[in-house]
Amino acid sequence: WAAFESLEVERARPELESAARELCAAGSPACSWARYWIGVVFLYDGRFQELESSFVTLEAASGRELDPRLRASLERTRGTAALRSASFTAAREHYQRAAEGFDALGDRFNHAILQTYLADVDSSVGQADSDWRRRLAAVAELQQSPSSPWLATALYGSALSALAAGSPAAALAFVEEDRAVLAALPRFRVDQAEAALLRASLQMRLGDPVGAASAIATARHSIQEIPDPTLRRRLEGDFDLQLARFELDRDPNAALQAVRQARSRYRAVGVRLPAIEIALLEARAALALGRTETARADLQSGFRELTAVLSGLDDPFSAASYAELGGDLVDELASLEAEAYGSPQTAFDLFEALRGPRPPAARGAGEAIDPPPAEAIVSYALLPHRLLIAVRAGGTRKIAATSVSRSELESRCQRLFALLATGASDQAIRDETDWLSSRLIAPIASWLPKGSQLVIVADRALHLVPFAALRDPLSGEYLVEQHAIRYASSASEGAWPVASDRLLPRTAGRVTVLAPGAGSAEGVALPALPAARAEARSVAALYPGARLLEGLQANRGAFLRALRDSDILHFAGHAQAAPEDPGASRLWLADERDARRLSPLLAADLLRSETAGPGLVVLSGCETSLPASRRRLGSDGYAGSLLGIGARAVVGTAWAVDDAQAESLFVAFHRHLITGLGAAEALRRAQLERIRSASSHDRSPAQWAFARLAGV
Repeated sequence: WAAFESLEVERARPELESAARELCAAGSPACSWARYWIGVVFLYDGRFQELESSFVTLEAASGRELDPRLRASLERTRGTAALRSASFTAAREHYQRAAEGFDALGDRFNHAILQTYLADVDSSVGQADSDWRRRLAAVAELQQSPSSPWLATALYGSALSALAAGSPAAALAFVEEDRAVLAALPRFRVDQAEAALLRASLQMRLGDPVGAASAIATARHSIQEIPDPTLRRRLEGDFDLQLARFELDRDPNAALQAVRQARSRYRAVGVRLPAIEIALLEARAALALGRTETARADLQSGFRELTAVLSGLDDPFSAASYAELGGDLVDELASLEAEAYGSPQTAFDLFEALRGPRPPAARGAGEAIDPPPAEAIVSYALLPHRLLIAVRAGGTRKIAATSVSRSELESRCQRLFALLATGASDQAIRDETDWLSSRLIAPIASWLPKGSQLVIVADRALHLVPFAALRDPLSGEYLVEQHAIRYASSASEGAWPVASDRLLPRTAGRVTVLAPGAGSAEGVALPALPAARAEARSVAALYPGARLLEGLQANRGAFLRALRDSDILHFAGHAQAAPEDPGASRLWLADERDARRLSPLLAADLLRSETAGPGLVVLSGCETSLPASRRRLGSDGYAGSLLGIGARAVVGTAWAVDDAQAESLFVAFHRHLITGLGAAEALRRAQLERIRSASSHDRSPAQWAFARLAGV
């Protein structure tokens, strides 16, 4: 233990192994703890498979007698391994179980520590608000132990959060408090070195080069005193990387030398490179020196690393979050290809590789009645100062490039979404739809075959745009009046054979409709939805032999069985989106054990199930296809999970809707679907009924543009 705390990890391992042998032979309760700490050593070395293997062995040997505190500690360490492997959803789940375990033990101290770990996950996936709240709560709890190294950790994390929020002065205040705590903890040299590096960065940013130089000297001294060579060299790499950030604007040559030194140090000790940031720093330094070709090669190297990591991530939400971490690198490389090299096609190829195709569904959901209608795949790439739009139709591909302010375009997308979600006035909505149509559709309108089905592949905040509601300012027509529309996460996904566009069930008994009804959901009373029940009965009546499951019958098990056994699955009930944690998005289903309660089925649970998705899923609930402003996996929550497990198409809602609003549109959708129309055309016909309604209220896009069809 002394070796471990002194950061002499290599010396600690044989000592721990020897202790474990003796303690286990003597039948000591400390045997399990010794085995646990051997696993922690694997964590320090980045040997995550060996860590998990050792923990599984430990659990098998202990059985049900595993100490609750040890069980919580195992979950905490597993969470850290998952986080370092970029498995963000798994990390969150392990950390939450650990927090619950410590909370059950009345251990507020370790519960607070877990909040800092959960904040690390929030930070990794760009959930700044949640990250900030967790860190402040942890600091407040840990300040009751002012000499705790965990308080120092919480303060350091709070500084990073403040910096990410654009407040370097607040970040520096946290770092100074962190430094005061660490002054009483002389053995924590790694923490001292990391805090000094961050302090140097902040002081440089705030225009204090003298303070920055002092912090750099402190960091260098702290690093040199670390006895373990692996840790020391890793921190020397961190030091060089920080130095490169300092020098980038002042002395690009010095920055380039520092970042290459960092790469060399990381490789020397087998530490996984922060390859994306290294490549970006090298490229920016090279560009500052006028070395465009070198910058291009550096960016391409970083992009290969990014896509290699993405290909190894099974969880689509983790992959989507990790893709965002490479956003600056992708922007830099795509802009270079489109502008310096005049190759927007190459820029689009980068986005396609980043978005990643979804594997085709494992099994068919229906048979094509006729060949699919003409299609046009419309892909967007939103760069800092340029919008690229690619149209593939009739065997040809054309690309339009327009100059835009990305911040302005994203602001207008967000405004339109908010107006629709809150049912704002028609004039306010038209102002935004007309403006966006002139930027997103007008430049490529002549390339779209008349009456074709559009496959929209959006980018960043463009995912928030309900393209069906974009209005041509000249004709006054909505886009959905001219084209059926579906969404795909990549152009390659959109180009897969669309036999699934005809989604009639193979047999009359393969349609399942669920309506769970009202109940208490985790202590909150969710009201009855009379229109949702009427919707379920109307939909079931359209399909002879359909299974209608209401009330207690519409439970978790029934939903999962329906996913496996049905060609068409329709859910009408309560749903809850979780924008900050998409895997926690949920449908509320009946609780088989208590008729008064509703039980959640989380989106993350679907990804862990072995259920194959059906052909078509309709989720008639609030925000079941909530759009996400990112580059990969544009549908959050349930729609994203269902597509991830193989559902071919999902119709959901982009914002909160009332049950009467949903009933009218979704019953009309099924009424058109059973005539043999494809899903996209059936949805279009249902929306046209609203547009041509005698009621001005029903004609508003807020009443019909919420429905989205995603998938193939």
